[in-house]
Amino acid sequence: MAEKLRLDTKSEQVMAPETSEAEHALQQLDFATWLPYAAKLYEINPDIRAYVLATIPICPSDIPNRNGIGFPLKELLAFQPPPIARQSYKAWTGCPMHYEHRNEIHKDAYGIILDTAMRPIKGYGRGKLWKVMGLIGIDRTKYPEMARRVIEGDINTYSMGALVDSFSCSYCGSEVDKHRNCGHVDLKRDIDWNEVRSWDNKRHIAYRNAHGIQPIETSLVESPAWTTALSDAVHTRE
Repeated sequence: MAEKLRLDTKSEQVMAPETSEAEHALQQLDFATWLPYAAKLYEINPDIRAYVLATIPICPSDIPNRNGIGFPLKELLAFQPPPIARQSYKAWTGCPMHYEHRNEIHKDAYGIILDTAMRPIKGYGRGKLWKVMGLIGIDRTKYPEMARRVIEGDINTYSMGALVDSFSCSYCGSEVDKHRNCGHVDLKRDIDWNEVRSWDNKRHIAYRNAHGIQPIETSLVESPAWTTALSDAVHTRE
């Protein structure tokens, strides 16, 4: 059984494709060359004018979620082998938008991720923390009620989904799985945080670092009870 974990993030900006801000952003993208083909697979509208657009943070680097999973910057930037054949963070481009991670059926997609970019997180981490930002589109013709909720801000939280190849301990670097652990983290626990004291009695938080990140979707999710990034749908491939 694959593990399923979640991390929710709030949208930063919602706009119609007819606005000047959206037009400027869209002019920089190549979605026009592939959106009609993706539309056939996901059964969404091939016309960009049919979408409500939103810029959202998909995933922060090096900040573990409440389940104890972190996504190192070097892993988000790593170039994945075929069939992905691109950097991990860029692989969210073209992925479908779903609702509450009900992503088993492609044609049920609510929209699509039009582009992704890495941006620094300002004010924290001394310049070492980054976030994956996404420009998403919600199909107004397929799911008009959901599009309305996005426009009105009734729903403004999102959660990414990905496959990962493996995990390692953030404290000691050991590779961990269901059959072996280093004592600092344990994949048998649903929430895998642990306080560790070093030889000089300093306190550290041990959590899982994800490796071989392969994006599969991002979902609209109902507002969580927490204030910031909470969870992600992360599946380990058996």
